Amino acid sequence: MPDLSESITMSASAESVYALVSDLPRMGEWSPECTRVTWSTRTPGPAAGARFVGHNRVGAIRA
Repeated sequence: MPDLSESITMSASAESVYALVSDLPRMGEWSPECTRVTWSTRTPGPAAGARFVGHNRVGAIRA
């Protein structure tokens, strides 16, 4: 799979942007590839060491 990148300039504070992109379950609302994110059953939410599963349009990819 090729490496892809995208950039955009926004008139927003770093704190407000971080609050959005760090809310992983909402990632599917903005990503053209990620359809949804679910927290691992062992870590049911954001915390140090938490794990999540990303669901992508292309399917399972491990890196």
